[in-house]
Amino acid sequence: MRIQGNTLRDNIASAAPGAEGYGGGLYAVQTPALVVEDNVFELNAGTSAGLFSIGEGGGLFVASSPNAVITHNQVRRNTANGGWQSYQGLGGGALLLGVDGATVTHNQFDENLGILHGGGGGGGLAVARSARVVVADNDVTNNWGCMFQMVCRATVR
Repeated sequence: MRIQGNTLRDNIASAAPGAEGYGGGLYAVQTPALVVEDNVFELNAGTSAGLFSIGEGGGLFVASSPNAVITHNQVRRNTANGGWQSYQGLGGGALLLGVDGATVTHNQFDENLGILHGGGGGGGLAVARSARVVVADNDVTNNWGCMFQMVCRATVR
């Protein structure tokens, strides 16, 4: 499958409190040899919900797709999880999960956010549970894994 020359802007995968939102701009799963090329992913969110929500891959989430090719895309100002008391946010710009043999080249990841408040990371790009992935010649600037870290307090009596 080839996804090419699109603009994916101002989308939210889930806005329900406590929900899970994956791939605000694009969610591709079990798509071997997927090619994502020359697209713009901008101002998308995995979730904008609050309490206990999970948001992954704000702009783009590719899962269980071996040999995927992600190239020449602009991925900017996306958020995996924009809720305040959230549970998890990973891959503000993009999350690649289970993409053995994937290639990520010549992309621009700019001003993406993994999570506003809570536990998370991978502001621009997160790759997990994948082998033999090539990430090269990308421009990755001004991304945040987590804006506000949750504070845990212990009370001693």
